[in-house]
Formats: sequence, C-alpha cells, structure tokens
Amino acid sequence: MKCIKEKCRYYSEHDFYESYFTCKLDTLNHKKVSDKDCLILDIIQDMEDDIINLKEYAKHIKSVQ
Repeated sequence: MKCIKEKCRYYSEHDFYESYFTCKLDTLNHKKVSDKDCLILDIIQDMEDDIINLKEYAKHIKSVQ
C-alpha cells in the first residue's frame, strides 16, 4: 500500500523549503516527491500481537490469584 501523503491524517509538513514531510506513524522524514510504502498494516499487526500477549498475560494473572 502506498503512502497517500497530504490525504492522510498522520501526515504533517515538516520543512516546506526542503520539501520533506513527516509520517507520524514512523516519525521519519521523507521527500514529498518520493513514493513510500504506508506502514499502517505493520503497525496494526504489531498492535494485534500486543493485544494477544496482553490477553494471555491476563489469563496468567487470573490463574495465579
């Protein structure tokens, strides 16, 4: 999936004169003219993995009590 730049709510202009933008998802600067892949699916997968781990840990806590 490609970055949609200005249409994305995580996009923010960083340096108008140098033509860079900042993606708030990965907090990196990128040239506005360059195509970049959007990382949102990777971030969602990481969050889902964290939720699974938290649910397993919650089960562990309940079993210890």
